[in-house]
Amino acid sequence: MLDYVRDAAEIYRQSFATIRDEADLARFPDDVSRVVVRLIHTCGQVDVTEHVAYTDDVVTRTHAALAAGAPILCDSSMVAAGITRSRLPANNEVVSLVADPRAPAMAEKLGSTRSAAAVDLWADRLGGAVLAIGNAPTALFRLLELLDAGAPVPAAVLGGPVGFVGSAQSKDELIARPRGWHLPERHVLVDGEEISGSLFDFGLFFFHNAQELVRRGTATKALVLKRGDLAGKTGTTNDYIDAWFCGYQPTVVAVAWIGFDQPKKLGSGETGGAAALPMWINYMRKALDGVPETYPTAPQGLIRVKPAGSTTEEMIYKENLPDAPAEAPNEPASTVPADEAPAPAASPQ
Repeated sequence: MLDYVRDAAEIYRQSFATIRDEADLARFPDDVSRVVVRLIHTCGQVDVTEHVAYTDDVVTRTHAALAAGAPILCDSSMVAAGITRSRLPANNEVVSLVADPRAPAMAEKLGSTRSAAAVDLWADRLGGAVLAIGNAPTALFRLLELLDAGAPVPAAVLGGPVGFVGSAQSKDELIARPRGWHLPERHVLVDGEEISGSLFDFGLFFFHNAQELVRRGTATKALVLKRGDLAGKTGTTNDYIDAWFCGYQPTVVAVAWIGFDQPKKLGSGETGGAAALPMWINYMRKALDGVPETYPTAPQGLIRVKPAGSTTEEMIYKENLPDAPAEAPNEPASTVPADEAPAPAASPQ
């Protein structure tokens, strides 16, 4: 007889102990860490920790939604089949409509896939639902399109589509703009009033992106001004009809545009960086003459950090700053959290 571990509980115990021993889970809160451990157990890659993004309280919100009976909406039958029903707290309905007879016609109407069509078919149930997108990038893209168009906001989205086309891009879009339009920004008020958290997140993303465009992107010509407090964005329309550069220093904002009164091509290669940016530079050279370099003050709740390998600082939420490594010993390898234990075997019928 071959010598191998047969006991299910022992297999689980050793598996999760190995994951916690080998994976770097330091940057995750405890509840998110448990989810990441499950992801590693599913895919067999301990370095998946480097590729996981999450939003605050996502696990808490997901637990609350499921406890309240929220449905789980899936993009494929495979994802739906992988959900262990016995662990669901309220006999939650697990829904996948990719095989629905209406899906092919809907897909043709959308000019997309059946997985994307399935999203439209359960769109009326989005509000407060838990979404599991684990197969088709087109499904995640379609979900985000519907949310942008005003569809009800789900409680949580687990976005992990696979494939070689659109997979990374769809997840990047979800990370950059998580669409929590209903969630207020917790740190910054505008004219004394709350603003959308997602809009502020996107603004912060654009702020950093505009700085990088000057430092090493399409607007590096602006470095001729020898200032570190410049940022901006180049723009070019199709067929080189218009070109512009919108840039700023904390005390001055200026936009340079070039084009014809009656639209026609400027010429091949006449981009915002080539045609409009030089005008902006000439203006800012005079406008900023004698103006000292200044940098925006981080709003309360945000801090400035210098990422590893970067020469510049960025602003991040203070609560997202990783904790210093704990001096306490690691969790014993034999310890497996209760919710990582195997599900009880079904009683024979």
